[in-house]
Amino acid sequence: MCAIFGLWSERDELSRLDSALAHRGPDGAGRFDQGLLHLGHRRLAILDLGEGGRQPMVCEDGSLVLISNGEIYNHRELRQRLEAHGQRFKTKTDSEVLLGCFREWGEDAVHELAGMFALALWKAKAGELLLIRDPTGVKPLFYVELEDGSFAFASELRALLELSGVRREMDAQSLWQYLEFGYCWTDDRTVLKQVRKVPPGHLIRVRGGRVVSTEAWYRPPRSELSIESPEQLDRKADELRDVLVQVVEQQLDADVPVGLLLSGGLDSSILAAICASVLKVDIPTFTVGFDGSSQEDLQYARLVAGELGCVHREWVLDGAAIVRELRTNVACFDDLFWDPGLITSLAMFRWCRSFGIVVALVGEGADELFGGYSSFSRLGRPQHNDLPPLVGFYRFFRHYTGLPSGRSLAAALGRIRDIHGRSGDSWYETIRDFELHYQLPNNLNEKLDRSSMASAVEARVPYQDPRVTALGLRVAGGSELGWGGKTLMKHMAKRHGLLPESVIGRPKLGLMMPRAWMVTNRDVRTFAEQTLLGEGRWAQRLGLERQLAQTLGGGLSGDATDSDLNLAWRMLILENWSRCMGLADAPLV
Repeated sequence: MCAIFGLWSERDELSRLDSALAHRGPDGAGRFDQGLLHLGHRRLAILDLGEGGRQPMVCEDGSLVLISNGEIYNHRELRQRLEAHGQRFKTKTDSEVLLGCFREWGEDAVHELAGMFALALWKAKAGELLLIRDPTGVKPLFYVELEDGSFAFASELRALLELSGVRREMDAQSLWQYLEFGYCWTDDRTVLKQVRKVPPGHLIRVRGGRVVSTEAWYRPPRSELSIESPEQLDRKADELRDVLVQVVEQQLDADVPVGLLLSGGLDSSILAAICASVLKVDIPTFTVGFDGSSQEDLQYARLVAGELGCVHREWVLDGAAIVRELRTNVACFDDLFWDPGLITSLAMFRWCRSFGIVVALVGEGADELFGGYSSFSRLGRPQHNDLPPLVGFYRFFRHYTGLPSGRSLAAALGRIRDIHGRSGDSWYETIRDFELHYQLPNNLNEKLDRSSMASAVEARVPYQDPRVTALGLRVAGGSELGWGGKTLMKHMAKRHGLLPESVIGRPKLGLMMPRAWMVTNRDVRTFAEQTLLGEGRWAQRLGLERQLAQTLGGGLSGDATDSDLNLAWRMLILENWSRCMGLADAPLV
């Protein structure tokens, strides 16, 4: 887990990118220069903690140069295959194996990888730079083409603002998508007009400092099995259990202490049970609660940890702690996204690091893959497939925005129509496609990456391993599985005795600040009022000041709807973030 960055320019400003990304890699730095190309790397040491793991990594003949951010979990298997083909390795790192994969298989190497990664590969003989991102977008990668012919890329958007020539202009389309959906879902756009992101599962090709192509290297498997019998469900549950055990065992591989974020919900509890009960690994667990709110998550996390014999720690946050995080760490909302869980996660990962934890397993991705959200039960029922298409598209928009209309409506309906067509007109598959390819990379994985790397902790996501996603995506939402509720995961946990029945059957909650705190918690509400309302603020610029004043002032009476609270939170993040990033007066283009 690290940061990667680079320049194709006559100006050597690599040190600016290095300084801006130092928090992601406190254990070392390296660079490579060849003509106008400058590549840089910040290292968070996880495997082979000595100097052998330094990047950039260069082939002996200098034909390939690699910088990577992430982990390749099947690197030991790949090492054996490469050694059988005559390659020899000097270190135990997965990054050296990754370089060996590109030497052996060229660009097809990406199809051999099981892991999370964003990487840059310099092909010296071809004079070509490749930027490649993993299938679900666990690791981020941003780039910009400058007017003077320069090109730059980095693991975080805010680092690119340090370069001369990067215009501080907000993208109007992206901003309204953020306000209505909570993130920008257009494939390569960001909240800054000039900056782009490499879409998940894509490769961009750069020659002479200019992008010449953007190519999708990953194609998700189509669903092929509708589980119609108890016997089929048993077989698929056994298969899921075996794959998860293999994946979790590989993701425990580290030369530093490993922990697990335990919410007390199904996803993280299954991971804890596999670690403790199946693999017999002593893994410390961490959870968080909120002062004055339901303590149910704390109770269930405590129950699971006790059943499994884990060393367990818990922390309770109050409104003052939330405000402190917003004041000091809001720049972590790098490319704007709304997830309130970032504030919780920032505190959690910092707390983990204080106990010496450098790697943490997290349950992100299971809900999207196995139908855990309310969207699957509300929109994915088989009878919804009989709705007129436009009605279904509009219901989809209403569910994800809470709005009867919006500036993103026309574009969103077009995107939903395209997804629905790809899914064979199944609403269940449409929801899963949207969750996995839009919500997960642009909101939840952004949260996970920025909050963990702010404290130099590597967050690992077993449910987003390609072997797990391939298994899940091949299972259709059939009659036995219903149309949501993670039936397959629950059956696996029950069939293999992984968890108590009370944990398997409990409803989903999630580790995030209660949204009602925007109006009911004195510290948070006061901070929101002082931040949002006033001359020249974004609320006034966007014509939303009266609506926000009503939400914050009248919310105590219970008049604030979920969409009201969501908008208030998103505006609070926007206002603080733009001040921190020097974009408070940025023009909308």
